[in-house]
Amino acid sequence: MRTSVIVRTLFFSIGLSLLAACAPNEQEPESFTARQILTRMGTVYANCKSYRDSGVVITTYIDASINIEWSEVEASFTTAFIRSGRFRLEYRETNGGPLEGHIIWCRDNDIREWWDATPGVSKMESLGLAMAGFTGSSDGAVDAVASLLLPKEVGGLLLTQLTEAERLVDAEFEEVDCFRIRGKHVVPTTLWVGKSDFLLRRVDERWEIAGFPEEEVTTVLRPQIDVRITEEMLEFNPPVGGDA
Repeated sequence: MRTSVIVRTLFFSIGLSLLAACAPNEQEPESFTARQILTRMGTVYANCKSYRDSGVVITTYIDASINIEWSEVEASFTTAFIRSGRFRLEYRETNGGPLEGHIIWCRDNDIREWWDATPGVSKMESLGLAMAGFTGSSDGAVDAVASLLLPKEVGGLLLTQLTEAERLVDAEFEEVDCFRIRGKHVVPTTLWVGKSDFLLRRVDERWEIAGFPEEEVTTVLRPQIDVRITEEMLEFNPPVGGDA
């Protein structure tokens, strides 16, 4: 009788130890460092099965000493992505500026670019080369999402590699509780990252280049991961006048 009690007690103790060992030892997000938040954000993007977003980029020129035609330029963008090899990004200035539009499209190894600054459709050797050209036509961090989703294929300096990263006071943006991280991503940059999903909601940048007006660029993103992406969202469909 005593032996069976001892055995049961022993097994009970072992079971408790195993449960304790298997129990998640999750660190509370509130205590995350800036680097831990960036790492978690990178993991979420690199492992999602699908992604879509829409948003705006607002560029404000704040150096009045340099004569410029527009004091503020606004652009809209959309992204659609399926990890099986489908990607589409469209960017279009909607007020101010020369009303530039740019589309990057990918279906497996078929990669195409349409840009209204050059006639027709270009076939690109890689998504990385296509995105490098896109960076030249857009302000803000629109292209940075492609690097987070496909770091090997797109390359470039990832937002997760923000230098001098530090946490600022958390804040709410568009009814989403966000971490705020300040650092440098070529230029001084502040990221707003959703606390519940670690998705990028906003990027604030300040550009100061000699000979050019200073710019404050705010990119607002409304992201969703692991959601249904329709064929319509992934169609290349350059505007009328662009060669398909």
